[in-house]
Amino acid sequence: MGYALNSGRGTAFSAVAGAVAGNVITLMVSLAGVGTVLEAFPRAYRLVELVGAVYLVALGLIGILRSRPPATELWPNLGDGGLREAAYRGG
Repeated sequence: MGYALNSGRGTAFSAVAGAVAGNVITLMVSLAGVGTVLEAFPRAYRLVELVGAVYLVALGLIGILRSRPPATELWPNLGDGGLREAAYRGG
C-alpha cells in the first residue's frame, strides 16, 4: 500500500502483476512435480540453488549501481558538522 502511494498507480499495478506472475509460475512448477524431480536428482537441485544465488547477487549489484549518490555529494557540508547540523542550517 505504501509502495503504491509513493510510486504511483502504474508502478503499483506492475508490482502486483509481477507478484501474481511469480505465484502462478511457482504454482505451475509445483503442480508439474518438479520438487520430486529435484529430490531424485541432487545435482539438478544444486544447479537451481546456484542459479538462484547468481540471480540474487545480480539483483543486488543492479540495486547498488542504480542507487543514489552518497549524501556527501548532495550536501558537501555534511562532512563538517554532520547531518544534524546540516539539517539545522537548512542543508
